[in-house]
Amino acid sequence: MSGTGKYADRNEYPLPAVVLLDLNLPQVPGFDVLKWMRNHPDFLATPVVVFSSSVREGDRVRATELGANEFVAKPSSGMRFGEVVEGLRQKWLAAYHSQD
Repeated sequence: MSGTGKYADRNEYPLPAVVLLDLNLPQVPGFDVLKWMRNHPDFLATPVVVFSSSVREGDRVRATELGANEFVAKPSSGMRFGEVVEGLRQKWLAAYHSQD
């Protein structure tokens, strides 16, 4: 995401229109990624949706304080998961494409 090394060419590796961010990432905690994004000039305006299995209010509050645009708890049902993802796609990508 930092656009360094082989990913420096933003024509080939453009910035994302929206980021779905899990809090439980394998190498770096999601909160650290969110903090980094909100301190990086390329990502100040990028919508970030925390999409997490956490239902803790403290996680929701912290994500909001760090600059997440939305916090969505992952549903346990596969059918509901698809509905939630489609709703996010319509909300965030429709807004992005209307700017073109």
